[in-house]
Amino acid sequence: MGEKSMIKLSIRRPVLTMVTMLLVIVLGAVSLVNIPLKLIPEINPPIGVVVATYDQAGPEEVNDQVTIPIEESLSTTTGLDTMASTAQEGSSLTLLQFGWATDINDVEGEISQALDNVQLPDGAGDPSFLKFDPSQLPIIQMSVSSELEELEFQGLVEELSEELERIEGVASVDAEGLTTETIEIQLDSDEMENYQLEMSTLQQMLASSDISLPGTTISDGTESITTRIQAQMQSIEDLEAFPVTIDPEAGEEVTLGEISEIVRVSDSGETISRTNQNPSVLINVLEESNGNTSQVSGEFLDVLESTLDEPRFEGIEGDVLFDQGDYINRSIQDIATALILGAVFAMVVLFLFLRNVRSPIIIGIAIPYSVIFTFVLMYFSDFTLNLLTMGGLALGVGMLVDNSIVVIENINRHLGLGKTPKEAAYEGAREVAAAITASTFTTIAVFLPVLFIEGIIGQIFTQFSLTVAFSLLASLIVALTVVPMFASKFMKTVNTSMEEKRRRSIYNRVIQRMLKFALRFRLLTFLIVGALVALGAFGIYRTGMIFLPETDESFFTANIDMTSGTNLETTEAALLEMEDYLLGIEEVDVFLAMAGASDTSGIGAGGEASQGSIYVTTVPPDERERSTNEVADEVGGELQSIAESHVEDAEVSMMTTTSTGTDSSVLTFDLMNSSEQDLEEDEEKITRALGEMDSVTQVSNNTTDTIDELAITLDHDALFENGLAASEVASTFNNMTTGMDVFLVLDESAEEYLMVRMTLPDEDVDSEEALGDMVISRTEEGAVTLDEVATVDRQPAPSAVERINGQHAYQYELELEPGANLSEAVTEMQDIVNGLDLSAGSNLSFTGDQELIEDSIMDMIMAMILAVILVFLVMAAQFESFKYPFVIMFTIPLSAVGVMLGLWLTDTPLSVPVFIGMLVLIGIVVNNGIVLVDFINQLRARGMNAYEAIIEAVDVRTRPIFMTAFTTILGLVPIAIGLGEGSEINQPMGISVIGGLLASTLLTLVIVPVVYSLFTKETLTMNRKKNRDKFNR
Repeated sequence: MGEKSMIKLSIRRPVLTMVTMLLVIVLGAVSLVNIPLKLIPEINPPIGVVVATYDQAGPEEVNDQVTIPIEESLSTTTGLDTMASTAQEGSSLTLLQFGWATDINDVEGEISQALDNVQLPDGAGDPSFLKFDPSQLPIIQMSVSSELEELEFQGLVEELSEELERIEGVASVDAEGLTTETIEIQLDSDEMENYQLEMSTLQQMLASSDISLPGTTISDGTESITTRIQAQMQSIEDLEAFPVTIDPEAGEEVTLGEISEIVRVSDSGETISRTNQNPSVLINVLEESNGNTSQVSGEFLDVLESTLDEPRFEGIEGDVLFDQGDYINRSIQDIATALILGAVFAMVVLFLFLRNVRSPIIIGIAIPYSVIFTFVLMYFSDFTLNLLTMGGLALGVGMLVDNSIVVIENINRHLGLGKTPKEAAYEGAREVAAAITASTFTTIAVFLPVLFIEGIIGQIFTQFSLTVAFSLLASLIVALTVVPMFASKFMKTVNTSMEEKRRRSIYNRVIQRMLKFALRFRLLTFLIVGALVALGAFGIYRTGMIFLPETDESFFTANIDMTSGTNLETTEAALLEMEDYLLGIEEVDVFLAMAGASDTSGIGAGGEASQGSIYVTTVPPDERERSTNEVADEVGGELQSIAESHVEDAEVSMMTTTSTGTDSSVLTFDLMNSSEQDLEEDEEKITRALGEMDSVTQVSNNTTDTIDELAITLDHDALFENGLAASEVASTFNNMTTGMDVFLVLDESAEEYLMVRMTLPDEDVDSEEALGDMVISRTEEGAVTLDEVATVDRQPAPSAVERINGQHAYQYELELEPGANLSEAVTEMQDIVNGLDLSAGSNLSFTGDQELIEDSIMDMIMAMILAVILVFLVMAAQFESFKYPFVIMFTIPLSAVGVMLGLWLTDTPLSVPVFIGMLVLIGIVVNNGIVLVDFINQLRARGMNAYEAIIEAVDVRTRPIFMTAFTTILGLVPIAIGLGEGSEINQPMGISVIGGLLASTLLTLVIVPVVYSLFTKETLTMNRKKNRDKFNR
């Protein structure tokens, strides 16, 4: 159905139009209820990790025998971009980053096959591959604390976790920091020596005495009875009574209880956790995939509150550290408010221009109807309501009334010519139908290239682009059906003098004079406008750039590294002092401190005794004057001083949490070299030089600290003399120093199994002297100690071995000054590094935000070029001409002036949202040109000469052009001023669109007529003296 038929049908059959409206409203309401609420569109980075273990092996041994073979087997994997590995004591971790065009599910089989074929040494575990899954990131992180006894507290936490896990939409509730109970057999070394007993012998005796095996089936009359042979120990008393040897002097049994102390112990590992200085447990809440984050979060908090109010949980306190659902709700509500304000502004603009109430009311109906229509399209496209899609709607609310405004304004003009409401509705809508259809499809066309952008930009902004496209498509349908129908019913014939008043208005007369001046002095006009465009383009080029603006999510983390080898007690002492400091910061609401934990793998991840993390939740933004980043900057400096007061070389790094995972306040890069010696020399040069950068507050890298290690070197001659094998000594040493698992015992009261472990007292294994006196074996000549078959030396050893793409590597982090620009810091850093005399084999590779910028900048530029081409082609098809689209394309560069001014006045750096804004501008700014050129052509078709048609078209179309521009601009004002939470991502886009649209609207009324006159034979030579009379000039 063509535009004219659609208009005529809607006016002739208003009931059908109303029924269709009601049907769409019902579908929209159902769609809105069922669309999930998320923070941002789902992002699936093509990242995986290969983990392998090699117990008791040092970092260098793990690297040589496990990591390198794994790297070699995976190096040819399809689509692999970067491979970074870390070899630590007993474990190897290899991070695989693939190109965004690679679906990690497609290469999973290839990776598994490669790992199956890798040759690893005996004792190494099979490597396992884990792919990144966003659903495994917690949506809620909270702490549970209490002053109850440890075991009672732990039991209640486990009960609470089970209760919360039953909530619909919750995948799991994981508690971190719980203690594990074991039964420990603490052997008495003197008694062991007295009775000539060995730990391995005792372990074998116990293990072989705890059995439960099925036997045969026997017949007992009419029944068949199964048999089972068993000898199990069920309690500590059973263990204590277990006979281990005979006393040679007394001839009596010696029991296990006589040579050891058997106790039930709790072990929380090497981690200490406190919330606001009270012992606590960290709880991570994971939602089911495709869940509604907002809904799951709300129900979880309701159940949590009601459950903690129960008498059995008295004394348990829960503190939410991070709640993504709450942030989503507040952000979506704020954007919805901006959307509503934008709609109100649009109606006000319409009233001020048309000076009647009925037109704004019709537009007031068209706006929510178009939005509801968009919800239907979003639901069937499987979209979510998130910051980006709501931002698209907020952007679209100013744009989606453009079509309706052009139609209602033209209907109003026809009413001013004395036509009846029905005639005016049809003629007014029909006259602009082609123009608004062309302008809608040109705007939609600019978003098509975004669909082909790979990487994080494509995943984040695809839903945004399509949401805007959906809203524009809905607005076109509304403008050609609903608006004419309502106008034919409710609009009244206006005073014909209104049209004459419009022509005599001050702004009309000013624009007419500017236009005639521009047409008279076309070269001068081009020079002035050209200079402004060049200035705007240069200004944009010189503006600094970040990837995405940071969001204030009221949460930040302090990662503390007290240097390798620092014991847990020192780390805890530093954290206690830091906690005392945080209690005095008024913006801090809750904090969780963990000693012996690292945030490298996420909140609650395990780490070394020398590491710690503090997770800080600030009060809501409306209750504080400073941003989370500003608080983190102040806190970071003080925490660094505290850490250095305990260990001189300690480092504290601050990280603010953003849902996009980006951080423009940190510049990161890798330094790589095949030669470890050259790499170390270059690291010293670069670290020293970068420390002098003005924009950098701290330079850190993962230079692996060396730690003191006791190297126990076995003497083969001594081993031979004592009849021992090296592997036998190594196994015995490991068992005696780390303990031995014996078997599991069922604790019927708690309905859980407890591990029975055999250990030596700490004083027998905690010093170099004690290790030397350790009895390794017993022979006929007597006991053989470790110092008889080995030498024990203290020597430095690396704590880890880092490699990237098969080369030795260091990973750098440069923390920037508050307000420092990332791209300017990159330029400064590159200038410094280029001036250093680095080894030929060293190379730098940016990571983090700068890597994302480098990967995306060409995609964005290509998307803009494609958008320009698509807009041109759509207009060419609409006008059935290549000339007129070319004239209209001159409006696109005009926006550069406004974009530059907008960014400069608001001190906003270039970012992906700014590029998206400029992409949107390509589709918007041509709309004014389309409306203008289309009407010029219509007037010429009615018999006007080209000059008169240009003057008349500008005179008639200035008002709708201003109206559509101001409605879009005012609709974006709430976004541009950063109204509410979550506005940081959309704010730069709003600023760029407002600035660009304002400048292009003003300049279009001059440039398009001038260019049109140059491309029309009739007016090409109109400024020659002999032709001036011809055009009444």
